[in-house]
Amino acid sequence: SSRFGKFIEIQFDETRRMSGARIHIYLLEKTRVIAQAGGERNFHIFYQLMRGLTPDERRASHLTIPLEELRLVGRSGCVDIPGVDDGAQLMRTLDAMEAVALSAAEQEQVLRALAAVLLLAQVELDQGADEHAAVGAGSVRLIEQAAELVGIDAAELSHALCTRRLVTRDDEVTVRLNREQADDSRDALAKALYGKLFGWLVERCNAKLSDEQTACSFIGILDIFGFEQFAVNSFEQLC
Repeated sequence: SSRFGKFIEIQFDETRRMSGARIHIYLLEKTRVIAQAGGERNFHIFYQLMRGLTPDERRASHLTIPLEELRLVGRSGCVDIPGVDDGAQLMRTLDAMEAVALSAAEQEQVLRALAAVLLLAQVELDQGADEHAAVGAGSVRLIEQAAELVGIDAAELSHALCTRRLVTRDDEVTVRLNREQADDSRDALAKALYGKLFGWLVERCNAKLSDEQTACSFIGILDIFGFEQFAVNSFEQLC
């Protein structure tokens, strides 16, 4: 399953000829980014990335950790699908990006953002005697690498993971988190980064597929994933 629920408009012009299409995100199961059921994989693109990049490209993306040791893709115990070549699938994915007019630089930025998600999930957070969380000494380099990939300051990223801002009518307060809260903050950021990237890609597809100037009617197709029940269920299962 793609774990991507969507509403698709098949657009028609005034002569009732098909003129384009538009994709609306109904629900993206972002929880899958950080947790998978036993025997299930994460989103396929992560495995394509690890299997399809050249050694030099992996080093440039700081993805030198073996696939099986990556928290987001190796934890469920399922990293391969019989008969599927993830490396070849990455080439197909890049071809599809080119077909919807993503430049080579934009494709590289997409892959760098995905690499940042993988590295971010590897970050270990420690809790000091004051019960406040801090990035573990062994994860400082991971923070620097993830920050570099998405073009932000490493110190600001560390600070954001271990604190939260409370904004009131008259003031703004920064609250330090404990380790459990910081772990949740790290996972939430990984999900949000993937979700924002996914949404951006859908909009780029729409820019190529849709012709709002000529569309005067459409047929709507709702494509959602089926019902499911896990050992631990969350918002996506409720919906």
